[in-house]
Amino acid sequence: MRTSNLFSSALLLASLATALPLSSHQAKTIQVQIKTGDGDASIQITVTLDQLFTHPQQAVAASIDDPTAVCQAFNDSAATEPLGSPFTANNGATFVNDGSVASVASDAITIGAFLCSNSSSKLLADEATIATSASSSSSSSSSSSSASPSASSSSSSSSSSGNGVTVTIELEQSADQFVQGQVPADDSIFLTAGTNFGTLGLDFSIVAAQGADVNKIKCQAFYDTSATIIAGTFAMGPNGGDVLTSDRSNPVTLNAFKCSVVT
Repeated sequence: MRTSNLFSSALLLASLATALPLSSHQAKTIQVQIKTGDGDASIQITVTLDQLFTHPQQAVAASIDDPTAVCQAFNDSAATEPLGSPFTANNGATFVNDGSVASVASDAITIGAFLCSNSSSKLLADEATIATSASSSSSSSSSSSSASPSASSSSSSSSSSGNGVTVTIELEQSADQFVQGQVPADDSIFLTAGTNFGTLGLDFSIVAAQGADVNKIKCQAFYDTSATIIAGTFAMGPNGGDVLTSDRSNPVTLNAFKCSVVT
């Protein structure tokens, strides 16, 4: 049942936070370059080694520059369905056709997650840990669902809809310094720390949408990680974006986005 699956996913993602531990002084991040399928257009995401990056991305190809790292893409955000072989600085990943500049945005497919490590053996160990956690969480959720239907229902009501719609946002981090990234449009909280967006911004706008009419997308920025303190007003395709601060020399703190499809 859908309720059971949502509860299982919640348990899985919670368990992965402890399944792949990294103390703060050990944490290392790398940049993964993602070709979005619109000619030679690309974005960068920041992935912490041995930790899942679970924000869906539209891509035709991916690559890294760090010669000491190896990465794996997955079809699903729970990282149980590997997509192709691991990729390195010497051999990038191609997801659709040949991933060339002749591609168009509609060629791109959704990549559910990325996982990177500093060696092939460590990457395999991480994947094994994820698989074990997934199996354990699935068993636990089935047991909990049977014993406590009300708890399962509560989990379902607090989960995002997972509608598959994603939004490409362009953020001006500081004067004339722009970055782009993708955010799910399911009204879930998207934390910007550790992603291409970072935690500072002057303004942002909606560039494109995948899976819905871009003119029906609404995005809101927040100062805090719990998405309760609004930054600026909001952005929609037709309104040209959202100014977070009028002081161009002093970017504001930005910690989260929430996007949704307006009906």
